[in-house]
Amino acid sequence: MSGKKLLIILVVLIILVLLAYTIINDPAQTAELRKVEVFGRNMRVEIAGSFDDVIVILPGWGVPVPAISYRSLATLLSENFTVVTVEYFGYGFSDPPDKRRPRSVDNISEELHEALNNLGYYEYILMPHSLSGIVTLYHANKYPDEVKAVAGLDTSVPAQFPPDDHEGTLASLRSGTSEFSFNEMSELLKSMDRVSNLTFPDTIPVIHFLSKEVEEEYAAETGQSWKGIHENLIGDKENSSTVMLDGGHMVMYSQPKKIAEEFYLWFQGLE
Repeated sequence: MSGKKLLIILVVLIILVLLAYTIINDPAQTAELRKVEVFGRNMRVEIAGSFDDVIVILPGWGVPVPAISYRSLATLLSENFTVVTVEYFGYGFSDPPDKRRPRSVDNISEELHEALNNLGYYEYILMPHSLSGIVTLYHANKYPDEVKAVAGLDTSVPAQFPPDDHEGTLASLRSGTSEFSFNEMSELLKSMDRVSNLTFPDTIPVIHFLSKEVEEEYAAETGQSWKGIHENLIGDKENSSTVMLDGGHMVMYSQPKKIAEEFYLWFQGLE
């Protein structure tokens, strides 16, 4: 065999070894997909990283496969945290919800509590996106000893959903929304009175990652500050923070690196 062929083979072998090493050490490749039984049904989660501090990513309303949609952010966070991406019942590859358990904020919170405890997580950081901010506000008040911190990703807040506008909200969603997503929103709105007067407990630090585009849009539509209505929910103002991000509502796509870096620095400052 000629020296040139040996060199080519050697180069190819080196490339293959480097590629294998990259795949093995890539958190996205080593993330573990698991199903956990919750009230007789299977809920799927994706777990990346292996650290003492646990981040639980909660998906926005209607995100079809959360494990994929939030994976870029989860991969970056998993360099310093255990990251659990939850697929609620009816989302991704989780089972459909039990029809006897409507998609109310208290039922979703109870299912989340059960899932995390069954996985062995009794203290965790909640990282909700969009409408999961409502679930998180309720959950943090119901299980304050479990929630170490909250990191909101352009989350929804109760002030967005005044009771006299619930019908209008649903009417705007009838066209182009799946039956499951429409019913889920309907049930969440029905249970909105359970969070309308809540703020985050004083014992739970909060960091909000908010979209500058949504801030401008919300101010134009309502005359109110998107940043302001989020900061009104914070109980522990001394240890809490707000980060404004370029881009739209899907901040996990546009700013995953910024979120991961800012969150790590903020969380380290709490300890």
